Amino acid sequence: MTSELTLFRVNSVTEFSLKKKMENDIPEESHLSVPEIIKLHGYSCLELKVTTTDGFQLSVFRVEKPDIIPNGPAVLLQHGLLADAANWVSNGKQNSFAFMLVEAGFDVYLANSRGNRYSREHVILKPNEPEFWKWSWQEMAKYDLPATIDIVLETSKKKNLYFIGHSQGTLTMFTYLSECLNVSDRRKIRVFFALAPIGRLKHIRSNIRHLAPVSPLAEMGQWLLGGAELLPSTPTGRWVANQMSKVQKSVATISPVVEDKGNSLFTSVTGFNPSHYFKEYLPVYSTHTPAGTSLQNMIHFAQMVQSQKMQKYDFKDEETNKNRYLSVTPPEIVLENVTVPIVAFYGTDDDLSTVEDAEWALDRLPNVVERVKLDGFDHMDFLWGTRAPTYLYAEIIDFIKDASINFEYTQPIK
Repeated sequence: MTSELTLFRVNSVTEFSLKKKMENDIPEESHLSVPEIIKLHGYSCLELKVTTTDGFQLSVFRVEKPDIIPNGPAVLLQHGLLADAANWVSNGKQNSFAFMLVEAGFDVYLANSRGNRYSREHVILKPNEPEFWKWSWQEMAKYDLPATIDIVLETSKKKNLYFIGHSQGTLTMFTYLSECLNVSDRRKIRVFFALAPIGRLKHIRSNIRHLAPVSPLAEMGQWLLGGAELLPSTPTGRWVANQMSKVQKSVATISPVVEDKGNSLFTSVTGFNPSHYFKEYLPVYSTHTPAGTSLQNMIHFAQMVQSQKMQKYDFKDEETNKNRYLSVTPPEIVLENVTVPIVAFYGTDDDLSTVEDAEWALDRLPNVVERVKLDGFDHMDFLWGTRAPTYLYAEIIDFIKDASINFEYTQPIK
């Protein structure tokens, strides 16, 4: 009787300890905002607020070492679709790109596009109003990027910056630069590092291609609603993702498939391969992404898949298109106008930015300094992959150091 009671107590304690360990295995970053994550790892965060000319108020995070004024070159990181600045700080202190850049001595800034968790304010509109959500990536290119670039240069007191964009972050910069007529504005970008560059989506393998056939229905919804939010980051959503991560950890040894299924949203949009990433930080990715966008933005991506062109938003109304574009057909983005130096990295296993489409865009850009095809990289490897710190981030850091010391600004002027 005594031995049975003792055994029961030992098992109970063991089960309790295992449960607490499982809970503690969920990284603290899963519960924190981006500024809190930055501070968790011993850095300080200066939150800058900038208002675009169309009224959106965006947050930009400057990552700093406490009591040290950064004097290195300014570096601006721009996240992609359905994301926010958390993309750059989600792999711990040693392997997150933002922290590696700070340790290299650079003045580092993290952008947040309109509509995500950190950029949900407007001088007039509220997020619960349909008008708040009537935009796509072309408005990010036209309004968000120049406002963000200017606040970074003003804060850093630099004449130019290094821009690092991922996915949609490359699409918006290509678009901005293709229409940037002011030479002084183009010279604000010293080098543009394009990670998983998005131009056209002709060869897309991601499940996002299935949106194309239903885009007319989505466009009807957009017309009826006047604008709507899609896949927002909410406290409830983050809590659910956290609980799912705990469940996944408890059953992963029994059924590894459950862990993959828990990340099916990533799989649908980008092609998500958990075996590529830092396993302990999977809960961080799922609690911070998706971070929200507009229905119109997703329709715009669906239109790109359907048209197989790098083209502006089609309002599906001749009069509206003519008023916007002076043409019944939305204009294409002219990559040949992008004269800023570009260093591009793209992956062989990327379902969203395929090799064929990435190379199509790079072949049209007149000032590609270097193009690197990374074997086995998928779309999210550029942010969370175990190989990224060595094969990608270190290369970019070395390039910026060399460029800052040795290069004169030689951008061709049209």
